[in-house]
Amino acid sequence: MPSSKSHQPPREFTTTSMKLRGEIRDVLLPKITDLDVLKHPAERLVSSRSFQMHVRERDAATTQVVVEYRSIHIGSTVAEIHLQHSATSLQEAIDTLLTSLTDGWIWQVS
Repeated sequence: MPSSKSHQPPREFTTTSMKLRGEIRDVLLPKITDLDVLKHPAERLVSSRSFQMHVRERDAATTQVVVEYRSIHIGSTVAEIHLQHSATSLQEAIDTLLTSLTDGWIWQVS
């Protein structure tokens, strides 16, 4: 399987309601249509009413993809994956972000 649990984050992710998880699943994530955009650093790559996605370089072969609340006073992470540049499946990256959203773990996608 191309994704695996990496580790629990040093701080707990903020939990979200079913309605807000639906916003991520149905509004935010469908805006990502090409895996390559997740392999290049970008602040506020995409956003929805409540959430935004950031992509940061983790090391030469991996980017960190983070979904956070948009509100500055909250700024809490709700999902995170580490995407290796060798990854080839956009659907796997999206599915793994959704898994991170529900279980609170950081996942590695290769």
